[in-house]
Amino acid sequence: MRRDPRGWPATFAYFALIAADGLIIRQGANAADVAWWEIEGTRVRTELAFDHADILACAVARLRNKVEYASLPVPLLPEKFTSPDLQRVYEQILVRRMDKSAFRKRIAEADFLEPIPGEKRARRATGRRRCTGSSQAARSSSSTAPSDMAGRRYKPAWRVRTKADSPV
Repeated sequence: MRRDPRGWPATFAYFALIAADGLIIRQGANAADVAWWEIEGTRVRTELAFDHADILACAVARLRNKVEYASLPVPLLPEKFTSPDLQRVYEQILVRRMDKSAFRKRIAEADFLEPIPGEKRARRATGRRRCTGSSQAARSSSSTAPSDMAGRRYKPAWRVRTKADSPV
């Protein structure tokens, strides 16, 4: 193990899951270069000092394990968001695709979200449906999701349930 050549210092590592949007990172008294680095697996592309790569790998693994059973990623989203927005954040952190119905069931069972009455967020239609002939007209006319001419579909908006909103 590569340790600090100046001796055997105690290393304390803290991690937090925060949205980087709008954050400005600055050099400190003990850091000449400061930058955000994308996590690839459990590592970053740049070389880290001493055994810091191992410490980072441990923190990333702990974060991913915690995300499996907690609502940890929710603060990364805006105040109002859709289920696909939430699923995308989970998938980015876990670095794997998740089954849509299993994800929605898990989130519903966790009971930390509530729908925002009357609120919907626009999402671009994916164009995955392939229909031909009269069945296409029948399917598009029976759709209950409102859509506009710009190819947008509307998904219900959600927010995090607050303690005041929680059922007793």
